[in-house]
Amino acid sequence: MSLVPLDTARLERAALVALLLFVAAAQASIAAAALLLTLAVGLWLGLLVRLRERPQAPAFFRPLVVYTLLTLTSAAASPDPAASLADAKEVLLFLVVPVVHRLARGRSATTASTIVVSVGAVAAVYGVAQYGILDYDHLGQRPRGSMGHYMTFSGLLMLTIC
Repeated sequence: MSLVPLDTARLERAALVALLLFVAAAQASIAAAALLLTLAVGLWLGLLVRLRERPQAPAFFRPLVVYTLLTLTSAAASPDPAASLADAKEVLLFLVVPVVHRLARGRSATTASTIVVSVGAVAAVYGVAQYGILDYDHLGQRPRGSMGHYMTFSGLLMLTIC
């Protein structure tokens, strides 16, 4: 018999599925990835509240928190704080660290890694096809994969390779 109530197990599974869909979508659609990350973070927060857990993260998360605080302080002290704080929303992406730390453990971590590498491989093949078949081989038109810009595509491929 499980020690975790059924509703909590469903909540954890839903959070993991949202996280896995996020890691897959991150290389295909920034908008879909943002939506799925929002869902994963919301479900993660719900899980923490339900289980009365404190958020945990690896040690490397501390400098990211300091960076976030400095960024938000700088934005608040700028001549146009509203615009600056709106532009600083990317620091919310750092929430991926504690979410992955909590949800992607054991087999789930292996599954997440497999998804990242598999989607990256498909994207790379698509980029090679754009270059070799569709003649995306000059400065005016470079392979951009599933992204809207070649630099975004190459950055994602670089992260996948690393």
